[in-house]
Amino acid sequence: MISSVVIAERGEKDSPFPLTGNIMENIQKASGYGFQGVELQIENPGDYKGILKDALDHAHMMVTSIATGLSCRKGLSMSSADIAIRRKTMDRLKGYVDLAAELGIGIIIHIGLIRGKREDGQNIGQYMGYFEEGLSELAEYAQKYREVIAVEPLSHRDGNMLNTWEETVKVLERIPFSNLGMSLDLYHMRMEETDMMETLRQYGKWTRIVQLMDENRCFPGAGMFRFEPFLDWIREYRYDGPVVMECIPRPDCKTAVGRWLDFYHQYLGG
Repeated sequence: MISSVVIAERGEKDSPFPLTGNIMENIQKASGYGFQGVELQIENPGDYKGILKDALDHAHMMVTSIATGLSCRKGLSMSSADIAIRRKTMDRLKGYVDLAAELGIGIIIHIGLIRGKREDGQNIGQYMGYFEEGLSELAEYAQKYREVIAVEPLSHRDGNMLNTWEETVKVLERIPFSNLGMSLDLYHMRMEETDMMETLRQYGKWTRIVQLMDENRCFPGAGMFRFEPFLDWIREYRYDGPVVMECIPRPDCKTAVGRWLDFYHQYLGG
């Protein structure tokens, strides 16, 4: 497994971004804390083309994943009824893939908020048609560079479509590209799955990345989540991909990072 931490250009209060601010500086901070990689939370991938590789190499770090959620602040949506917005969204998403291609192979591009909400007056068929068309186009583009597209089921608080793993896997099964998979986010999964472990037994093979946090979105042990069954599944499935700290940095960043890494090394990373 690979330990990774979210580094974000910016975040609102209680955003699950442990390290926010200057991306270059936070690559160094993540390395100093002992992480093996970082997940980039950036709005415009073009801002970072040609400048990240040296910083990563200097810090002996890798990019495990790139999140796309900050682009939603500009109104981007894969499922918008407006074709101009959908086209602009696809251009931005391909920009994330282009950045990933500079930095390595097998980097995971998250598809979460950027898929968009179903709009007023838009029926389910229209939403799914637009989303699947865009996802297929993106997967085909990313496959040329050997990058991975991972769709993240979101809780009802953040999205009104594709909230469960069953719904989302059905979409992936209709798209003929092997570089598609799922982002396993314990926070969203706990809220939407009736039986989380049964869901993982049925659909866990689609997991490409794990975002690890407690039920209150803080470091493991800060809440009431029972991790034992999940850890049993990790071992049984022999998951060996990235495990990302996507947590609210409470009570402070240093403490949260330290407690998260303690958990990771005790139960996952040796």
